[in-house]
Amino acid sequence: MLEPIEIETFEDLNNFIEKYNENEENFTLIQLSATWCGPCKNIKKELSSDGEWLYKYDGKLKWLIIDIDKMSDDKELLEIFKVKSIPTFFLLKNKKTIDKLTGANKNVLIKFLNKHINFSFDNIINNNNSSDF
Repeated sequence: MLEPIEIETFEDLNNFIEKYNENEENFTLIQLSATWCGPCKNIKKELSSDGEWLYKYDGKLKWLIIDIDKMSDDKELLEIFKVKSIPTFFLLKNKKTIDKLTGANKNVLIKFLNKHINFSFDNIINNNNSSDF
């Protein structure tokens, strides 16, 4: 099961992204959250308790959670993540943000991930529609 990794400092975030994203196939899902945010708590609980949805991404995806209040003194972080509401999710690949999603809807998040991390058998079948069979 894929468990969230709590990130406490901007340096920790940079170190993690540098190390984990050495492999070009890996994705990092960053969730900006806060302890006082009800929807943030709910989505974390829902995602953590129903780890089956994340299982297919295991080995390709790391889920990081950043509490914006704990890192509010870090001006560099606040400049990078211009967020108007939380939770907000950023999907990174090759050390770059490839997409952003705001909200606490598990089904929307799954569609968001599937758009970029496609493990769908339907796509494998559709991409192999050749007359070689």
